[in-house]
Amino acid sequence: MILRYILFGFLFLAGFSAGAQSVEDIIRASREFSLKGDLENAILVLKNGLNTYPDNSEIRQELAMSYYTGKKGSQAIETIKPVIESGSGDETAYQVAGIIYKGENQKKEAEKVYKEGLKRFPKSGMLYHEYGLLAESMEPGRGEGLKLWEKGIEVNPGYAMNYYEACRYLYASNNTIWTLLYGEIFVNLDSYSSRTIEIKNILFYFYKKMFTYGFGNLNEKNPFEKAVAENFSTLENMAKMGLNPESLSAIRTRFILNWFNNPMHEKYPFRLFERHQQMLRDGLFDAYNQWLFGGVANMANFQNWTQSHSEEYQAFTKFQRQQLFVINQNQSYRQ
Repeated sequence: MILRYILFGFLFLAGFSAGAQSVEDIIRASREFSLKGDLENAILVLKNGLNTYPDNSEIRQELAMSYYTGKKGSQAIETIKPVIESGSGDETAYQVAGIIYKGENQKKEAEKVYKEGLKRFPKSGMLYHEYGLLAESMEPGRGEGLKLWEKGIEVNPGYAMNYYEACRYLYASNNTIWTLLYGEIFVNLDSYSSRTIEIKNILFYFYKKMFTYGFGNLNEKNPFEKAVAENFSTLENMAKMGLNPESLSAIRTRFILNWFNNPMHEKYPFRLFERHQQMLRDGLFDAYNQWLFGGVANMANFQNWTQSHSEEYQAFTKFQRQQLFVINQNQSYRQ
């Protein structure tokens, strides 16, 4: 098997020398080797590709990450460094360089890379995400990572991973309102991944915790946050028999009706609540709440619900696919 991969590599390189391959072909061939666990041939293809396209940043990024994956950190750094120093790379190049420096425990260099990248790409949610991870690793628990993730949310509200990290951080900090809000925004932006399941579990747990113990770390000086908390406070009686997807759907329906009957919704427009209102109008909100809480609350009950409400659930999943959740700028109300 290994001999066959090596032979294929030689044949590829022979074809490469006979007629130059495109950058896309080189990267594709390298990734195919990587997926098969043949990192040596992946690197070989990329090195020869770089001989043909010495100034191509995509090949350099791929080669740098291949070296890094193969635990050849110094070679990875030397490969990606010219892209950063020339200023020719895209935001992904800065991401790759930062990951490599961080992995080699050169955190100050990684920080320098992210700062340079954000000067060139000031609205890069991806770079704010990576820089936040670095900052949190350098000073755990001090909130520097959270500041960067929330800055990423502010400048690029459609980038999902900053909501994910902010939700998890605030969950660990027992911040009720923003754990719930950031978490639900995340699952609407990234609806079908392992992270989605993780955040759904956090949301269900925190709704139960909120109605049992009240609001953790509530900032009453923040008018938006205070208004959200007061709205939920009026609904405590609806939770007295316990929480499940059905009772949460009823509570959250009343929350939205209350919210849009309050002048606060005009002062603080919030895309997540507008999405809820839209699904209520379309008769999809119960199905959405089942999707959000059903599987984590009780998988057997959720499956029974989807079977007995198949048309309703299919209509929701069609809506979810066709009307993607797009969040607006200027709705970062936590600070």
